[in-house]
Amino acid sequence: VSTQSTGSSGINAEYGQSLFTLVDSEGSDIEGEQLGLLLFKGGTVCDDSFHITAGHAICGFMGYKSASDWTFGQHFDIQSNYEIKLDNVQCSSREWEDCSFIEEHNCGHSEDVFLSCTNSEEEEDPIYIYTDTDSSLFALVDSERRVVGGGQLGLLLYKGGTVCDDSFDIYASHSICTYMGYTGSGYTSGQLFDIQSSYEINMDDVQCSGAMWSSDTCSFTEEHNCRHSEDVFLTCEY
Repeated sequence: VSTQSTGSSGINAEYGQSLFTLVDSEGSDIEGEQLGLLLFKGGTVCDDSFHITAGHAICGFMGYKSASDWTFGQHFDIQSNYEIKLDNVQCSSREWEDCSFIEEHNCGHSEDVFLSCTNSEEEEDPIYIYTDTDSSLFALVDSERRVVGGGQLGLLLYKGGTVCDDSFDIYASHSICTYMGYTGSGYTSGQLFDIQSSYEINMDDVQCSGAMWSSDTCSFTEEHNCRHSEDVFLTCEY
């Protein structure tokens, strides 16, 4: 895992703009206030673990106030011309110095991150509809399947299906929220949304011995003996 200290604000912006760039469909550099393909050291960034908190950290590192939007996918023909150079970006705050990442990957270009930055006053975090093609491991959605951000209660999804509350506790809650880029959490379970029955139950018996999601500290099964009345809901906090 690699980390990078940001240093002073002026050096931060200059170095950040050399480390990260945003390009259009022709591969030309663009201003941050346009949605562009995010490049790291001249290669694309995979969306594994990526969250709006990481977007804020990268935009801040490039000299902007915050991220205004992000998405992922195969949107430009040029994407296949690039190597994928960054994966598993996880940020515990909006400062790049609080981010971890790896420079190896297990991704395809359909997972490339697109980002836009802004110097305007901060708006609410962007929200998008979670679909079956979303490659994120975990997501939180509201009653209309919209992905929710920090401080909002959401139905926890794992690989597009719900998570059963068997063995689930605060350690599992913290581990999953940390994996998604947050720092704190709370959880409950139940049949709270009409949409729950439309999902399969994809995870059960989650047990974590610490507050970080990894194969060393967390175990689970992808089989279950549950009903949707046992679906887990999380609130993650910045």
